[in-house]
Amino acid sequence: MSQHGYNIILNKYTSEEMILLIDGKKVILEWVEYDDVWDKWHNHYIASFGIYMSHDETIGIIETDIFPGLIDHYYVELRLPKIN
Repeated sequence: MSQHGYNIILNKYTSEEMILLIDGKKVILEWVEYDDVWDKWHNHYIASFGIYMSHDETIGIIETDIFPGLIDHYYVELRLPKIN
């Protein structure tokens, strides 16, 4: 197992989206009031990626090249709660 440290900057934060720069690459997390796919991540900002995901599962934008060594068929999802 290898480890990697990430430089994360909060670039934009609204009631609809959160934009992070992770090692200089943009990740857009969309606000999800009600998660009708997994039915457990209500009221979270979410970005996800997976080559076998259906259109209904695609939330936000995440580029998988941020994660070195990630195998293509893996599923990646970032979830963050609302910032108070």
